[in-house]
Amino acid sequence: GNVVIMAHAASMAVSELRGVLRILITASEATRAKRLAVAQNLNDAAALRALRESDTERAEYFRRFYQIEEERPTHYDLLINTDVLTPEQAAGAIVAAARG
Repeated sequence: GNVVIMAHAASMAVSELRGVLRILITASEATRAKRLAVAQNLNDAAALRALRESDTERAEYFRRFYQIEEERPTHYDLLINTDVLTPEQAAGAIVAAARG
């Protein structure tokens, strides 16, 4: 049916299904670290360390469960860069892509 699945590597779990729109929402490391610092009340260095640790864990998860050595843009149908797009613009792009 019409569902949204948000989970760690969800796009890999559904990659063989028809009618699935796989989306990666990302930003630069600097932007992501800044957002993490604000969200979790961390200083810049702690936020950057936490972000890098999370990225390392994500890469290990992809290797362990999906035998993917490197996450690539081609694993997705749509890539949203929130360095550039506002949340409203990102949502609009996603809705437009989902509607086809």
